[in-house]
Amino acid sequence: MAERLIFHYHDRKTIAHSLDPRSKMFTLFVLTLSLLNLNTTGFLLMLPYLALALITARMPVRAYRKEIIFFVGFSVMIFLMRWWGSGNPITAITAAGRFFSVVVMGLILSDTTSPNEMSLAIYWILKPFSKEFASNTAAKLNLTVSFFPVIFDASKEIQEARRSRHEDARRQPLRRLVSIGRQLFDLLLDRAEEISYALESRCFTPSIMHGRLDWRFRDTVYLLISTIYIIFVLFVSITP
Repeated sequence: MAERLIFHYHDRKTIAHSLDPRSKMFTLFVLTLSLLNLNTTGFLLMLPYLALALITARMPVRAYRKEIIFFVGFSVMIFLMRWWGSGNPITAITAAGRFFSVVVMGLILSDTTSPNEMSLAIYWILKPFSKEFASNTAAKLNLTVSFFPVIFDASKEIQEARRSRHEDARRQPLRRLVSIGRQLFDLLLDRAEEISYALESRCFTPSIMHGRLDWRFRDTVYLLISTIYIIFVLFVSITP
């Protein structure tokens, strides 16, 4: 079951875990926008930052190796389509690398930030506009982020069950794909119903936010260094 870890929060004692979720979410947002405007040189300069983020978060990369293949496949498809359209392999590699980098950043955020922390950050951002809208949006985000890993878990559970029955994956692939999709949909409905009952039994209401956020000096330093580095990479990328 070690591979069933992707897009789950894991409580560890790391620098990335101790950072305020607002600083991490803001950096992720800026990085994602920056990747859309980076050329090959800028993208290469951004790779050390991503590598350092993986190291400081102590990401269990080996545990993700099976489920990450799904995103590797998408990256390969992007590479092939971009290469076919532009005829430039360097441009195609950069496009695929951008997509995979966004996936990696999402993994780091989900691995180091609990859904409750994300909802508190969203509530803090939206609260000046409307407290009711902020609490409802934060609650929806919390449920969405919490439910997203269930999709991967349910898919892995179905695969393991079929593998235990020695099912031939090469026989009737289209029919098998439809069958897996139907099973996945039914299983997700059951899990959603379980979550609904659990929330109802706890008298869940989106207007009540649990926990608090503490912005510390390390968050200011992290945000400042990240912003300066991103601006530097963007400047190098747009300079002829």
